[in-house]
Amino acid sequence: MFLSNSPFTDRLDTNYVPSDGEMDQLRLLLAEPMEKLARVEAAILELKMTRQALKAAIEPHKALMAPLRPILGEIFVACLPTTHNALLDPDDAPLLLGCICRHWRSVAYATPLLWSSLHIPSLMPIWDWEVPKISVARSVEHKLERIVGA
Repeated sequence: MFLSNSPFTDRLDTNYVPSDGEMDQLRLLLAEPMEKLARVEAAILELKMTRQALKAAIEPHKALMAPLRPILGEIFVACLPTTHNALLDPDDAPLLLGCICRHWRSVAYATPLLWSSLHIPSLMPIWDWEVPKISVARSVEHKLERIVGA
């Protein structure tokens, strides 16, 4: 491809030592391909920098699509007690999950299954009934199992 018509082709990969005149001839012969190589390497460097900038912009956005997002709600559901309905207690799921950080709160509030089976003490003061009302609203598409207890 490049240098295919080189007068030195038969001497390549040998122990041949070029004369001073041949050294000048080699320098002249290699000048254009070496300039081309420098331009190609500069283009490669520019492409690598562009690739790095694109990756830096893309990766954080791809993280938004990570499987952890839907799995987090499933993990929250797995935190619910299995032997009884969840209590409306800030020290237990589901209320506790909403106290960790803003993201967890939004995931917890957007996971209807967390709010579809709650135990609400029957002795709860009337002014505390706002929490159960909100829980009913959050359980939207899931059938409420039992929300009032003794």
